Amino acid sequence: MGRPLRIQNPDYCYFVTNRCFQDRFLLTPTPEVNALILGWLARAAKRYNVDIFFFLFMSNHFHLAVRAPRENLHQFMGYFQCHLAHDVNKLLGRTGSLFARRYSAEPMLDDSAMMQKWRYTMTNPVDAVLVSHVRFWPGESSYQAHLDNAPIQAVWTDREKLRSMRRRKNHNPADEVQADRHIELHLAPLPFLENHTPAQRTRLFKRSLSAHTRVLSKDRNERGEQVLGAVNVRSQSPFDRPKNPARSPRPLCHTRCPIRRRTYLKLVREITEAYRAANALWREGHLPTFPPGTIPPGWSCTTSAPDITPPYSSTSASSVQ
Repeated sequence: MGRPLRIQNPDYCYFVTNRCFQDRFLLTPTPEVNALILGWLARAAKRYNVDIFFFLFMSNHFHLAVRAPRENLHQFMGYFQCHLAHDVNKLLGRTGSLFARRYSAEPMLDDSAMMQKWRYTMTNPVDAVLVSHVRFWPGESSYQAHLDNAPIQAVWTDREKLRSMRRRKNHNPADEVQADRHIELHLAPLPFLENHTPAQRTRLFKRSLSAHTRVLSKDRNERGEQVLGAVNVRSQSPFDRPKNPARSPRPLCHTRCPIRRRTYLKLVREITEAYRAANALWREGHLPTFPPGTIPPGWSCTTSAPDITPPYSSTSASSVQ
């Protein structure tokens, strides 16, 4: 079965997911791995000018909500995953792929979908019976930043400066900290909450998260299960993996509205057919025009996105359906 075509729209917010190779715990949240994740995420976001709305990194997968106004989501993800994989592999003393497959990125077509994926992401470790609340999760997440309304502080290592320092005759390993660069990761507010005050957004997040966490805790108690706990999560071997990893099909988009879903699926079919036609001409040696928002073979996407109405409105939180 072929992979779905990458289609980017600068107005869409995408829910991005990827899993580690063989579902192994290669992103086990040790302080070193956490620092690498946050450093490269902040560096990639600044380098490619993407908006990050929320994120959470589990031991064997991660979730991001991203908008790429320059239609460079693929470049942002390529840069982030490549550098993160290089450093995590070096830290673990392994080689090969860190991630099992290419990342998935589905647009969230309305306010309700964005809020639902935020709750899903923030309660991911709770749903997995690892901790009782996301605040106890030892891995990197945007949870605290949503409450504090403050930028996330990260440290990124300038590899070029580090290589230059190591080439010096009088190189001292203790001086390598000079290659570290402090960088801030500013979260973008969810589009439908842009006109809310920070205090209003915080109250909404707390209320929504508490309600969903209570439901998950009740289900866990009824099953008689005990959370693994942050200490045990950190002590897991990065080369272990869950016995029965969950599997679910990748949707093309996120929305509960059947009309929006059908409209988007129709758009995807039209763009896919146009891309196939252009690709056939390209293979014959012609220089066709590929559909806007797609990535032509052999070079980066520089065209504008399809003329599509933004999937979400700038409404208040009370109008989220």
